[in-house]
Amino acid sequence: MSRVLIASCGLLFLTIPGNAADPKPLWEIDAGGGEKASAPAWISYSPDGRSVVAVVAKQLSMDPQEFSYKLRVWDAATQKERFAAVDLGRGKTPAWGDDLASFPSDNTVLTGGHTLVVRNLETGSHVSSRPTGGNADHTVWAVPDLRETFHLRREPDRDGKPVELFYSSTNTNGHIDEFGGGFRGGRGFRNGGDQYGTRQTEVRPPRTGMRPQGLTLNPGRTRLVAAFRDDVSVLGKPRHSLAMYRIKTVEEFDLDLVAEATNPHASPISALAFAKDGKTLATGGEDGSVCLWDMVSAGDSWKPRATITGAYHRVVAMSFRPDWRIVAAITWDKSKPNLLLIDADTGTLVRAMKLDRELTAVAWSQNGRTLLTGHGSGKVQAWDADALLKGE
Repeated sequence: MSRVLIASCGLLFLTIPGNAADPKPLWEIDAGGGEKASAPAWISYSPDGRSVVAVVAKQLSMDPQEFSYKLRVWDAATQKERFAAVDLGRGKTPAWGDDLASFPSDNTVLTGGHTLVVRNLETGSHVSSRPTGGNADHTVWAVPDLRETFHLRREPDRDGKPVELFYSSTNTNGHIDEFGGGFRGGRGFRNGGDQYGTRQTEVRPPRTGMRPQGLTLNPGRTRLVAAFRDDVSVLGKPRHSLAMYRIKTVEEFDLDLVAEATNPHASPISALAFAKDGKTLATGGEDGSVCLWDMVSAGDSWKPRATITGAYHRVVAMSFRPDWRIVAAITWDKSKPNLLLIDADTGTLVRAMKLDRELTAVAWSQNGRTLLTGHGSGKVQAWDADALLKGE
């Protein structure tokens, strides 16, 4: 197990570039359907760029907190709805910034909950479904064309217990997966004639008394990165931690802690995102800062290579442009800059701007020319990315 490091992000003292003056969206969609307390918690273009997909969270109660989740899909060219909202169940958090859906192929979408469901993006019809054995908290990852998925189970009534990570595959014929191990099934069950095998492991914190803030997988599905914070602030103990785990082969589905950094932000980590090549990780803090991490140099000396400031509220979600050069970070703020555009190569802030509402989700188009944002008003808005970068 690696040594615990005190990794303080080396702050880059920057002059924040001027804000864009009243940027105008290319188009917008009312994802909330006019319902109060509804906002996109996750948005994305489909891999072929033909669909815009959103998971909408609606707050049902304040004390205790409870949210419902719905899936909605639109034609990206016309912004016309492909199929009506699909109920995905309920949860205890809005789950902004989490991976609430994923794409097993160009024309299908996978969502979590009590059941993992794959739907056709054109019609909304079921392609396949599998029970999860409990709440998956809508956090899912799919490996396109390999018929492999991952999902997390983070049930609200399981506080104090480790998060559970599941691997599932329909490839039970000796397929060599991307971890380099042959999958021969685990606990299996049948659905529509297909044999599904699953593996299960636990994401244990580096030390006792810490609870997870967020988790993400690299695109290669060989590393898992998790943010933790102390349950109770105790003098002399770190307030938060970033840990990286190596995923072993599916035959030995377990996690090895290979790197850890403590207190990398001034406040606990609230968002995580990987670049598509898996070599760069971005983390956002509750203080509004963003750290960039090199995954290839992770180890005992793991520390962020840059910190970017410019926001004044917690980062709720981040997304890398497909060419890995720009990362967009958003915050829940409506009076100060709530969208940061960062050069991932140099670690410098290109643009900080204030859009008209609190932001809840962010995503890029496949060609990097359009940026999608979800708003507290319930809308999904599309922006000319070049114009935003130029401050036009």
